[in-house]
Amino acid sequence: MTGYLTHFYGNFARSLNTSLWVRWDLVPENEAPNHNVTSALLRDGLVDFPLVLTTLAPEPFYPSYVGEITSWFLMLPVDPDMPHSSLYLNLKGWRYFLGLMIILALLLVNAHRLESGERYLTLRCGDIFGDQVLRAILAQSFVMPNRLSFSRTLLYSLLMMAGLIVSTFYSANLSTLLVNPPAAYKILSYEDLRRTHGKILILQQELPTLNNSIGKEVLERNLDAFEITPSVVEFLAKRNELNTSFGYPVTNTLWPFLQLKQIKMRRPVFRKSNEISFMQFMPVTMPMARNSIYRDVFNRYLSHTLASGLYDLWFRRSYHELIAVGKLNYSEDHSEPPYHDLIWEDLYYVWIAYIGGTIVGLLVLLFEIVYIKWHQQN
Repeated sequence: MTGYLTHFYGNFARSLNTSLWVRWDLVPENEAPNHNVTSALLRDGLVDFPLVLTTLAPEPFYPSYVGEITSWFLMLPVDPDMPHSSLYLNLKGWRYFLGLMIILALLLVNAHRLESGERYLTLRCGDIFGDQVLRAILAQSFVMPNRLSFSRTLLYSLLMMAGLIVSTFYSANLSTLLVNPPAAYKILSYEDLRRTHGKILILQQELPTLNNSIGKEVLERNLDAFEITPSVVEFLAKRNELNTSFGYPVTNTLWPFLQLKQIKMRRPVFRKSNEISFMQFMPVTMPMARNSIYRDVFNRYLSHTLASGLYDLWFRRSYHELIAVGKLNYSEDHSEPPYHDLIWEDLYYVWIAYIGGTIVGLLVLLFEIVYIKWHQQN
């Protein structure tokens, strides 16, 4: 038997020069006692202190002073990374570079027209846009005309500078995304949970608390996103094993332990949801019977323990104690490494663009040949 509450109550018994008697005979063999059983044990005087924490509305319990201030939120499986093949479609800034290409093409074609003696400006820039400008933006070589004026020299310099900036930006952005790919999707609401077929596993005895915290209307509207289980053992086993089939309600007291479980993994499998929170401010107390003879001395002991820092010390040590007795362990990481060399599947859309462009080019060539022969015959 370990945990910070065990040390807390054990030290309380020693401060009174008495012994602590744990009623193992009242604990169910495969389940944790529920709220009604615990209240009945207190009412009948079979126990003085149940080894649980309750909120400030602990009827039919009598609350002690506030021992902790925590919160109740949802922990969700970490969002999967975007596939490498989709990163090429996720590059930022292409709209600005496309606008830059059009502007430079317009300036170049009109500079050519003015130098050749034409007095009217035009918005047609197809030849230059498809040759010099496109080649420069793609960091390829192109043929520069001889005897350029100062204005056209400046425009071609800007064109080459734009090509350098675009190619550098593209390479740096792609390298960053390959090493740290963005999430394929994010779960920010119950609607996102439904869209990704996610479920929240929750205990049946926690439904009244959930109903009071988020409201009956919100709970009924999103009840399909919850998987309700009556078994405490099943719920705790799946949550402690970090089973990614579900999301789980968790308090801010337990969350540090689950974070430490994932510390040896390449990448955490669960994260704290800042968007789906059930109770952001939740003071918790140690319940006792209403006519308990320990009420005043216990509250005084709790205040001294919190002020001295012993409570926080026992809490920090409890993780290593749980590991020592086999109740908690570090999770093993069986996932693939987050970074790997490029493979054929990572270039899926690149191959589609290349093969598709080649096929379109061949079809255009055949069309031109047929058109020229038909035109010669007529």
